[in-house]
Amino acid sequence: MEQTKTDVTQRFIQGGITTYRLDHIAIEAHDIPASVRWHEEVLGASCKYIDETWALLTLIDGTKVALVTKGQHPPHIAIVPDADPFGDIKAHRDGSYSFYQKDPHSTAVYEWIWYSKPQASDCAESKT
Repeated sequence: MEQTKTDVTQRFIQGGITTYRLDHIAIEAHDIPASVRWHEEVLGASCKYIDETWALLTLIDGTKVALVTKGQHPPHIAIVPDADPFGDIKAHRDGSYSFYQKDPHSTAVYEWIWYSKPQASDCAESKT
């Protein structure tokens, strides 16, 4: 019998391994550089990475916000489970691995994400 992502995550949650942490919240932006500037000026965010399709910001309290362009990634809430990678994971350009799962009872999309290497980018270098 083929396992689905829902089967795997349900087993993960019901199997007693319920610890995880919020990694980031991703929101859709029509203009990535303009949105980065707004977050810096209004919310005091610091930019960790930026390119034409997405940016990663850290708010003053440490919360990470990803800005994504339409069609690049869905708006989502990313969580890091305290477990080895499971499900049909995909590698990303920042060294992370993840898959998306929609909450069937709301509009929320969750990204289960794991990092294989430290995230190190300099937003100032990426803007040039």
